[in-house]
Amino acid sequence: MIKITVEELIKLTKEDIKGKVIVFPTDTVYGIGSMIDDQEGVSKIYNLKHRDKNKPLANLAYSSEQIEEYVNITNPKIKELMKHWPGALTIIFNKKHIYNNELPTIAFRIPNSNVALTILKRFGVMSVTSMNLSGSEPLNNLDDIINNFESEIDYLVTNEEKHSNISSTIIDVTKEPFVVLRKGEILKEINV
Repeated sequence: MIKITVEELIKLTKEDIKGKVIVFPTDTVYGIGSMIDDQEGVSKIYNLKHRDKNKPLANLAYSSEQIEEYVNITNPKIKELMKHWPGALTIIFNKKHIYNNELPTIAFRIPNSNVALTILKRFGVMSVTSMNLSGSEPLNNLDDIINNFESEIDYLVTNEEKHSNISSTIIDVTKEPFVVLRKGEILKEINV
C-alpha cells in the first residue's frame, strides 16, 4: 500500500492506476474505487470486500457531463433530483447502451468532497463503494482501514476531510414512481 496525498495522486497517469484500487474520503464515508472501465481494478474491489459479483458498484463522477456518456436524462423529475448534486444522493438510471449480459441500469453520484472531485476530474468516472467488508459498517478512519486492509489497497489517500459517516440515499429512477432503496441524510430534503 502506498500512502499518498491527493496532490501526489493526480500527478499519476491513468496507466499508473490501471488494475489498482484507491481508498479516499468522500462527503459520506471512505470509498474504495477503481476506474469504471478497469475490470482488473473493479474485480479487486469485489474480492477485497467479499462482495457478491451480482451486486453492482455505484459510480462517482465529477460532473453531469461525465454521467451523460452513460445515460440519457430527459425526465424533468430526474433533472430536479440531480440538483441535489454534489451531495449524498445516488441515482440509479437506465443505461444508454447495454452490452452482452450487462445490467440495464447504472448508479451515479457526484460527491460533495474536494478530495473526491479532484480525483474524479483527473481520472474520470470511478466505480466506488464503501470501505468495509460487504454487510459490515463502513470504516471511517485511516487506522481502521490500514489495520483491516493494508495489504489489499494499492493507494490510500491521506488527505482527511470532514464526512458525515452516513451512506448516501439511493433512489431508483428507472420507473415511476421513483423508489427509495436506501434512506440517507439527504432524503429529508427530497420529495420522491
